[in-house]
Amino acid sequence: MIIKKHQIEQICKRLRLRLVSYSFLAKGGQNINYLLESSKGKFVLRIENNKQFKNFRKEYLFLKSTNGLLGPKVYLFDGSKKIIPRDFFVEEFIEGKHPSKINNRFVIDMAKWFRKLHSRKTSKKPDCMINNRYSLLCALKPYYRNYKRYRHVLDENLKQVLNGYFNRALELCKINDNLFSDRKHFSILHRDPRKENMFYSKGKIRFIDWEFVDYNLPEWEIANFFEGSKLKDYQKKLFLKTYKYPNTEIARKRLAMIGVINYCGGVGYVVWCMGLANKNPSKKRNLLKRLRKGLSEFDRLFNEVDF
Repeated sequence: MIIKKHQIEQICKRLRLRLVSYSFLAKGGQNINYLLESSKGKFVLRIENNKQFKNFRKEYLFLKSTNGLLGPKVYLFDGSKKIIPRDFFVEEFIEGKHPSKINNRFVIDMAKWFRKLHSRKTSKKPDCMINNRYSLLCALKPYYRNYKRYRHVLDENLKQVLNGYFNRALELCKINDNLFSDRKHFSILHRDPRKENMFYSKGKIRFIDWEFVDYNLPEWEIANFFEGSKLKDYQKKLFLKTYKYPNTEIARKRLAMIGVINYCGGVGYVVWCMGLANKNPSKKRNLLKRLRKGLSEFDRLFNEVDF
């Protein structure tokens, strides 16, 4: 989508800003972002890029409620389609740097930040609440359905291996389906804790891209962060100690089970991408390489559940 100068000027006029310049900043699966330089500093114009993904207003309202405490401040939301034929909002441009190294300092900083984020709780019920308890089996099934729909793109040997892993995950979810039965309050989650979304800004960590923000089990965020950051075992222990995650058998099993389901979701996503890339052999080969490389992770995760 190409944005024209007169559209940017109309947006700046609503904010009582004088436009100096603008430039393309970044594009994601659900958004397009432009950097606006104005008479009063820099701002980000964030535009919806996926009509099937209607989360822009939710993201804006969340950021407005936190007023820059966790992410960028926001200044304007427009869903009228009059200036731009898509939802958009304007937010603060965060000056800072992405974390450069996965070292102990980074791990400690992130543990403290996530603990602060996850302390914000609600009694609202997330998806997969069955008979007033959180169901692991329910959480796994969408990933399994996605895998089954596209597994035809795999060769027979790989398909059999993954079938075995998913069947094992289903069995573990059935056995441990009541693991979170006492959980009545749920934490706010960013849900996309990649380094690209993290900034060190004025000595503090701040996150951008809150489009997936939701309430759920904090274990989801921890497992996602562990996998995405490729933390070593001692770094995981340091994170959990700093985060003050309980060091009990049931707590370790809870985190391990969410880790299994989270990894199943990642595998299902790669298989789905392979199905969409069926007419792109090069992309499909790269995805297959990525899939095979990570298969041993299943064994490690299963061992953590069966400790």
